[in-house]
This record gives sequence, structure tokens and C-alpha cells, in this order.
Amino acid sequence: MLGLIDTHSHAWVDDWSGSDEALLEAKRAGVLSMVLTAGGPDNWDACRGYAHRWGLPYMLGVHPLWAEKTTEANLDAFEGMLPGLLADPLFIGIGEVG
Repeated sequence: MLGLIDTHSHAWVDDWSGSDEALLEAKRAGVLSMVLTAGGPDNWDACRGYAHRWGLPYMLGVHPLWAEKTTEANLDAFEGMLPGLLADPLFIGIGEVG
């Protein structure tokens, strides 16, 4: 049987509450894996945490909907995170950039 891979998951919706249940439901429905995405600085850490908790690949970035709320300090912090992200085998790229 073929399995499903969700290549652009918004498992977190507005926050990460309920994400465990959403991920369990996806597995029960036959989703083998999914790429978790975080659309802004407010959920980068949570996305990375869930990715490691579930062993799922993830991408971090700034979605256009959150661009106005993203500051230079946020972008500088992201740049500082890059060496660690690039060494993380679950981090697969910068995403959610519109």
C-alpha cells in the first residue's frame, strides 16, 4: 500500500495546542510523514520541538502574513540560529516564505 506524505503541514494552526492529537489522527489516516512548517518567530521554537518530539522534518521561515510583525531583531536571531539548524538532520530548509 502506498503511504501519504504531507509536504506542507500546518499542524499547529494558530498555536501548538492540540497538535499531538492532529499528528496522531494523521498517522491513523495513513500519513507516513509530514513536513512541519513554522510561519514566524513566534512559533519557530515550538515547531522545532514538535519535529524532534515526533521525528519529523521541519522548515522555518516568515510567511507573508506574519512579515509585518517580524522585526530585524527576529531576522538577526534567525541568522544566528542557522548554524545549529543546518547541523540538525530534521531541518530541511527555509520555508513558509510565500
